[in-house]
Amino acid sequence: MRRGVLVTLVAAGLAALPFAVATWSALMAPGVNGVTATGSHYGLDFVNFWSAGRLVIEGLVDTAYDPDAYKALLKTWFAPATTFTNLSYPPSLLPWLTPLAALPYGLAFALWLGLGTIAFVYACIGRWPQREDLALTAVLLISPVLISNLVFGQITLFVTLLFMAAMRMLPVRPVLAGVLIGFMTLKPQLGVLLPLFLLAIGAWRTMFAAGVTALSLVAFSVALFGLGPWHAYLTDTAQLQWQYILAMNDFYAIHMTTPYAALWTFGVPVPLALKGQWIISAAIAVTTVLVARSSAEWPLKVAILGLGTVMAVPYVLAHDLALPLAALVWYWTARRDAPAAVELGLIGTLWMLPFPLTFLMQYWGIPATEMALAAVYVMLAGRALGWPQFNLRQLMPPLRA
Repeated sequence: MRRGVLVTLVAAGLAALPFAVATWSALMAPGVNGVTATGSHYGLDFVNFWSAGRLVIEGLVDTAYDPDAYKALLKTWFAPATTFTNLSYPPSLLPWLTPLAALPYGLAFALWLGLGTIAFVYACIGRWPQREDLALTAVLLISPVLISNLVFGQITLFVTLLFMAAMRMLPVRPVLAGVLIGFMTLKPQLGVLLPLFLLAIGAWRTMFAAGVTALSLVAFSVALFGLGPWHAYLTDTAQLQWQYILAMNDFYAIHMTTPYAALWTFGVPVPLALKGQWIISAAIAVTTVLVARSSAEWPLKVAILGLGTVMAVPYVLAHDLALPLAALVWYWTARRDAPAAVELGLIGTLWMLPFPLTFLMQYWGIPATEMALAAVYVMLAGRALGWPQFNLRQLMPPLRA
């Protein structure tokens, strides 16, 4: 990675770090009995992952997709915490969470954080860090998006590793890449553009392997739990998640980073904001096909795919930016020419925002993260497709570093 990009990432991470520490200390640090100032048990989203595994062990999987019964059960497991979310992941994920619930919650959470950190670093670098990777590894360890995932106990770091491993392997091991993509259906909104991208490049073996893997995961969960959880997930859970999107309550208003959220933040009514989202999604789909079929280098294509992925659906949260940011790290590492100053500014801005500056900016009515995502997406798509009006070197000279 060129020194200018590395220095930019260091500066962005250090600039966001005091805000992250202050936010964690004030709102998310465990207090008495592990309860945070917001009323949640520490680990936040990890409460759901550990509980899902415990439901499997205790034979209570149907409870996972009954919001009222699930919340009532968690109040007995995590008392005196009072704030819980619904389990919004498909039943195919539950068997893979079972080993976590065989451990005490605190130990399972510590293991989750350690493995998630390793997953993110490996996804970005593509190997176990070597001596020449030490500076980049340090940058990754203080990155706001990693801190966000660790604070919330999210699964996105593991999905990011699946995505990046699949994209690195696809040109040389297409079947294994397809298997990894199939596992990404465990968090389906982060794979929405992949079928279109694979179709555009004619990756038939990868598509077949991904389809077989996804169907096998579903079949395995049906064999274990029956069809009931899937019916509840596709009806009740999906409807509840859609209600959250439409309501845009305090948490979603400051945490969601999609074009829909940006339009809503600007005051656009929900129906119009959703229409705007679908128009942008269609434009991203067309761009995905054009980029996939272009002569651009592979890491650039993957970076554009990753960015498009988090903008093509209305429901994506700030911690999900781990996926496109890992793809961007690969692209910035592979790229050999010096970036223009305006490009470095966009890189630093996007890197700095996920936690907690996204929340702060959107609280003030400024969807800065969405605007940064869109700017970087247009910049890279223009580069891949050879649009001369997006030649940043004509706007500002490159840095020597």
